[in-house]
Amino acid sequence: MLGSLPAIWIKTVPYTMFQLPLYDVTSSALRDAAAMLLASGGVAVPPILIQLPASFVAAFAASLVSQPGDTLLSTINKGSARKMLAAGAPPCISDACGSGDFDVAVAVGDSIDPYPDDLDGDGDEDTSSSGQKTKGGLWELAATLGPAGLMVGWSERLVHVSSVVIIQLICYDNIKHALLVGQ
Repeated sequence: MLGSLPAIWIKTVPYTMFQLPLYDVTSSALRDAAAMLLASGGVAVPPILIQLPASFVAAFAASLVSQPGDTLLSTINKGSARKMLAAGAPPCISDACGSGDFDVAVAVGDSIDPYPDDLDGDGDEDTSSSGQKTKGGLWELAATLGPAGLMVGWSERLVHVSSVVIIQLICYDNIKHALLVGQ
């Protein structure tokens, strides 16, 4: 599974970089606006009306910036599953089979074969299925898929990631504020 580690990083690092900082910045701005509203004689804004939009903004951005990495990882897993099946391994040994990401990789299509022989990203020259020398790896796979191919399945991922992230960030915010009050 070491071969998919760079794809995991390409998925996880941007996701994390955007999720919490964007949530904190957005919720802080909304809290400031709510405080100004209250100071000008308005009503107090319940915390959930700050948390929900801030968590949606963070979830939306985090899911979009990490989508290319998710597609690369799914495609690599599909290639691994394909190799395992060709070798006679039972289906669904690969993590891709039960994750839902397998369908995303299938949606890329087999008309272009985005599965170079060297998916471990080490840059070794390998022989492709056509017998030609190819410099395999993650970057070749990304170039083969192209910008549109890297974003396959983004709307489904947006719904899935947003539902999870919104719950996580509301819990994070409540815990963070409970700990800050105790100081």
